[in-house]
Amino acid sequence: MPRIRVRIILLLITIAILSVMWIFGSKPANVTSDLVAIETNRVAVRSLDQRLSKMNETIKRTKATGISEPLDIVVSEQEFSSKFDSWAQPGNRVIRFHSFLGNLQPGELVLTGKFDLWRSELVFRMQIELNIEGGKRTANLVRLQVGQLYMPKTVRNLSLYVVEKLIDAGLPRIPIYIETLLVEEKEIVVSGSTNGL
Repeated sequence: MPRIRVRIILLLITIAILSVMWIFGSKPANVTSDLVAIETNRVAVRSLDQRLSKMNETIKRTKATGISEPLDIVVSEQEFSSKFDSWAQPGNRVIRFHSFLGNLQPGELVLTGKFDLWRSELVFRMQIELNIEGGKRTANLVRLQVGQLYMPKTVRNLSLYVVEKLIDAGLPRIPIYIETLLVEEKEIVVSGSTNGL
């Protein structure tokens, strides 16, 4: 009998925690009040895709020859935001993403958007400090917010830790060595080289 009571109490506590999270997560919040509105468009996506296509040709050439080649790319805030918005998928009956924006601030990526979940529209904001210099990566998840629910630092650190471990393990395995990645106001600057033999 005591085990059943403990399980029922744990179940009720879990339901209560999830309910509170849903209430705060589904409350409207203005996650973009301190950000500049960015006009996303297909021209910016095509421009970025053309440069990424040229990078892919260089990567294929490196795989064929085994000789490493330098790579440099500058991505504007409009291109970044437009590409991020293009990733929003129509979704299905349960979840649908839309209105993605990516703002660039010195040293930070700010990703915002909306998603519909079970007939409720939720907004999110993810603020990431990111820098790579001399091949050494530093990253910090500064803010993770869904509606009016702010994720505590321990949850943010754990999320970032999992992502970093996946990257260190080679998931996704990118065929370039990034020497420098700088997030500046209005652009991202990346330089490195393709991985030769």
